[in-house]
Amino acid sequence: MPYAADAPDPTFARIDAHRLAYAAFLATEPKSLDDPDEEAACQAEAEALDAVLATKPTTLVGAAASLRYVLDHDEEERGRLTTRFEEKLANPLLDYLGMLAAALEALA
Repeated sequence: MPYAADAPDPTFARIDAHRLAYAAFLATEPKSLDDPDEEAACQAEAEALDAVLATKPTTLVGAAASLRYVLDHDEEERGRLTTRFEEKLANPLLDYLGMLAAALEALA
């Protein structure tokens, strides 16, 4: 979903940061099973995604962009967010969906 990069909504910076971290993770070529570079890239990507999920949109376009980005990323990752409902992942996802619903209600 295209968006205005200069929008004041913090959502866009978090999405951009995750895109960069995800690209860096995908570009990592593991040298061994316990490659520290790959582990660091994986950790950075996970933290950037957590930041997207924790950022409350401040505009309707930001809310829409955030929701679309998370849904598209989940599809690209073959359901990583929605099929691995471990407590570690389910709680941030549920918190994110609740926060997003509240943001949309407040902005509507």
